[in-house]
Amino acid sequence: MPVLLAISLFHMTAFATFMPAGLALVPAGRAIVLGYTTPLWVAPAAFLFLGERISTRQAVGLVVGLAGLLLLFGLASLHWGNRQALLGQGLLLVAALCRSVSIVYTRARRWEATPLQLMLWQYLLAAAVLTTLAFLVEGAPPMPSRVSTPVLLALSYNGVTGTGLLGNDGGGHAGCPLLQPRSPCSRRRFSRDRAFSRHPSRGS
Repeated sequence: MPVLLAISLFHMTAFATFMPAGLALVPAGRAIVLGYTTPLWVAPAAFLFLGERISTRQAVGLVVGLAGLLLLFGLASLHWGNRQALLGQGLLLVAALCRSVSIVYTRARRWEATPLQLMLWQYLLAAAVLTTLAFLVEGAPPMPSRVSTPVLLALSYNGVTGTGLLGNDGGGHAGCPLLQPRSPCSRRRFSRDRAFSRHPSRGS
């Protein structure tokens, strides 16, 4: 249950909420760079909380990544007079951190169920939370007849292709992408994930 909550709430809910919200306030190029800085936070967190070693190659990658991030988002490049831009960049950073929490937490747990067994419950829990948030923030959805064809196509692509098939295998196997070659679903690995069994915390 803790793994299910971590993936559903931090990855599939929080990341899916904060990322589009920040993207609406920040230019797409900068938004994507900041929103997908998850590896920069996962490696240090895994070192601190899981005791994982950081290799020389990883350390060099972290330094280069952080240097590039500072170059793109340094104090001089921030639009201090634009509150929306600052809010958007903050939301994108929170999205990346939430995804990092999900990855690090799931790596610290022992899987008692396979990703395929958890996938449906991940989607159901995330869908319930996101639907509630959408009603509270946006109100009731429009009538289906008033939804344009491009919107329906975008929803279909994001839901079926972007999430279900290609997905986002960020360590927690959120969505269990079926077409990613390294996905445990595509390999038909129905046993416990070896990466998670290195840290045998009790229960899932």
